[in-house]
Amino acid sequence: DITIAHSGTTTTVTVPSTSLPPPLLVPAGDVILGNNANTATVLDSTINTNLNTTNVYVTTGGSGTAPNGGSITVNNDVIVQNSSGAPRQFAMAADTNISVAYGAKIQGSTGSPLTVRMSAGKMNPDGTVITAGNLDMQGNIKSFGGDVLLKAAGDRVIGNSGAIVLPDGITNT
Repeated sequence: DITIAHSGTTTTVTVPSTSLPPPLLVPAGDVILGNNANTATVLDSTINTNLNTTNVYVTTGGSGTAPNGGSITVNNDVIVQNSSGAPRQFAMAADTNISVAYGAKIQGSTGSPLTVRMSAGKMNPDGTVITAGNLDMQGNIKSFGGDVLLKAAGDRVIGNSGAIVLPDGITNT
């Protein structure tokens, strides 16, 4: 599991780009922060520093199992912001669930659009579910012209999995 926090210490390992599902494949030179062990913490300051020079991907990169294995949680005081002066991408890929708390902000800025991609759960190319996941987006995304892609892999057999919960907090300006 990965927690994106505003304070504390970043504890991450680099994971191979092959662990990310399409469309989150990572181009050479981009930064991958993640974990294929038990737990990790990524600070928003670490993400923001890297966004100054490249795209950033956060991934569980493992073989998580429900309900919590391979999940990403974004705490309520987190601010992920692209202020690089160039378009950037911030992506999160979780084996199971992604939860972005109320109060969290993922945003670009004037002249610095941010494309945001989130993928919860894993699916085979044929559409069958490997691991179901939910995406609970209670925070705000303000892309300043970047694209927003939210994806959750669900299976009708598994209760509420595959749901994307959105408040009115996503804007493109």
